[in-house]
Amino acid sequence: MLEVARDRRPDVIIVDYKMPIMNGEQAIKALRADGLIAHIPAIMLTASVAYEETFRLREISNAFLRKPTNRMELIGALTQFLDHELLSEEQAEEVVLSSSPVHPPSNFVSSKSYAELKATMQTVSMILDTGDMQGVIELSGTLEVIGTEENSDWIRDLGHRISEDGEHFRIRQLKQNLEELTQFIHDLDESNSESGTD
Repeated sequence: MLEVARDRRPDVIIVDYKMPIMNGEQAIKALRADGLIAHIPAIMLTASVAYEETFRLREISNAFLRKPTNRMELIGALTQFLDHELLSEEQAEEVVLSSSPVHPPSNFVSSKSYAELKATMQTVSMILDTGDMQGVIELSGTLEVIGTEENSDWIRDLGHRISEDGEHFRIRQLKQNLEELTQFIHDLDESNSESGTD
């Protein structure tokens, strides 16, 4: 870890208390003893120390988080040390939409996954018609499973984005992601009909 920190000079380092070779406390002490990297903020992350030890660990680290840590706690700790700006909701949507990956070639999924994706169209229609949040949960889970089976980061990511949009009631983004899924399945249909495997 120290060699990587010397080579890359990160803006912040997150260490777990339980690590191989040296624990998080030892790692932070070694970091502080190295003049080249002593200035780098260190966040201690742990689930496995006694309550009394947390005081000592808070003193040597720049921030201390207990596992399991939720996203907001981690973001809160990171924003103490990283340059950042708050985006309006519209700006955040633009960033999310502009960073959405292009869907993979339509001929890359197995026939089993193709059938499963086709079956999701009823759920997509129900979500679009009624706003059924249970459907959002089921759909995102199905996509994450298919993405894992097909080793497709794009499908897994789409499932995750749909889940996040539903959880945070980002209706416009949810609709756009559902339309992206619909277009992908449409492309699969066309590809299969051209190859005569529909």
